[in-house]
Amino acid sequence: MDLLKTSLYFKSVSQLSPLLCKNPVYGVNLTARNLVCRSARCSLVLPAMRPTSSSVSVMVNDCSGKVGHAVATAIFEAGLQLVPSSLTGPGRGGRHVTVGNVDVHMHDTSEKHVVLDMVLSQYPEVVVVDYTLPDAVNGNAEFYCERRLPFVMGTTGGDRDKLTEVVHKYGNYAVIAPQMGKQVVAFQATLEIMAEQFPGAFAGYTLHVVESHQSSKVDTSGTAKAIVSSFRRLGIAFDDNEGLFPVST
Repeated sequence: MDLLKTSLYFKSVSQLSPLLCKNPVYGVNLTARNLVCRSARCSLVLPAMRPTSSSVSVMVNDCSGKVGHAVATAIFEAGLQLVPSSLTGPGRGGRHVTVGNVDVHMHDTSEKHVVLDMVLSQYPEVVVVDYTLPDAVNGNAEFYCERRLPFVMGTTGGDRDKLTEVVHKYGNYAVIAPQMGKQVVAFQATLEIMAEQFPGAFAGYTLHVVESHQSSKVDTSGTAKAIVSSFRRLGIAFDDNEGLFPVST
């Protein structure tokens, strides 16, 4: 499976590629046969980069949500094959979502085994993009790994350490990132460099992180938590959620 050729073609994920090439914090060598990238911002287990191909098919779970639909639209507009099936939350199956000229059938998560069998029979080279709910993160990741499905986990929340462990346990291809905007990723990289080279530099100061998300977001921003973690290493004494102020928009 050529996950990198797909993931780097997505409008959101492709923004990471300049940083992966240039930022030593990621520890990535793009000339290597197999790539492994791990940081507070993202974890990747990827094969070497190859040109994109319109034969690549992508399944977006759940493409009925705001971000999921935007990602599905970007996939369609990029000329990739959007799988006309998507997994959604309990009790929400049976609906249809239109993405470009693709009529996507929404399936209840209880049907995931049957749905994935059907998808794999028609799209054997499928890559899964997950924008579901925090409570589903670990279960979905393990399910994808059991099926040997390369996946992009854009959903925040869940047990992130367990998420990475499962991917490595199965040796699965995956991109795990709570934030895919290159400007924010660059800011996070800067904070991590500061925390590594100047630990405790902000000791005695009081800082706050203000995050802004749509009112329907059900968990605290993974990006905000990562920034708080860097601040803590810089000497600011607060827990993950202390000094963090969500703002609904």
